[in-house]
Amino acid sequence: MAFQGSANYIWYEGDILGQGASGAVYKARHKKTGELFAVKTFNRMTSVQSLTVQRREFEVMQKIKHENIVKLLAIEEEKFNFY
Repeated sequence: MAFQGSANYIWYEGDILGQGASGAVYKARHKKTGELFAVKTFNRMTSVQSLTVQRREFEVMQKIKHENIVKLLAIEEEKFNFY
C-alpha cells in the first residue's frame, strides 16, 4: 500500500472509508494543519464521463448545505505518489 497526495492533503491507501462506482473515499490529513478530512478520489471510469456531468456533480455538492451531507471544500488533482 502506498501514500497518495495532492497539493494540500495526504492519505494512505489502507485508510479507505468507502468505495463506490466512481471512486473511493479515504481518511486524509491536511498537510499544514494536521486536521483530518475525507478525500474522494475518482477512478478511470469517471474519466469516461463528460466534463459537463463531472462539473454538475461538483456544482451540486458546493450548493448543498446540510449537517448530514458532506461538504465540498476543494477540487485538487493528485500530485504525487509516495512509496
